[in-house]
Amino acid sequence: MFSKLSAMAGLLCAALLLTACGSGLGALEGTWKGDADDSQVTVEITGDGAITSSADGGACEGTVKPTDDDYKFFLDCGFAKSSGTLTLSDDEETLTAVSGEEDPLVLSRVD
Repeated sequence: MFSKLSAMAGLLCAALLLTACGSGLGALEGTWKGDADDSQVTVEITGDGAITSSADGGACEGTVKPTDDDYKFFLDCGFAKSSGTLTLSDDEETLTAVSGEEDPLVLSRVD
């Protein structure tokens, strides 16, 4: 009986550990807002690595993946594709997006 209980506890711990680790995006998950070129930009990131970005009625969809120091994003807007890095501030309240030669986009956590 003890060995079955130990085995079940071990499996439960392993499942919880895998769930907690997930995609590694925990602190990034949620809604972020910022201003770019006189437009309000809204970015939503989910735990499964999906990212959506919207501004002025247009929307883009893509993915986010953790790297050693920050996060890499890939967006498809239909008419254009974009990729770059996301850097989370130490207090986890500001997200900075950098893509190519464009100026960085600074986003603030909404939720």
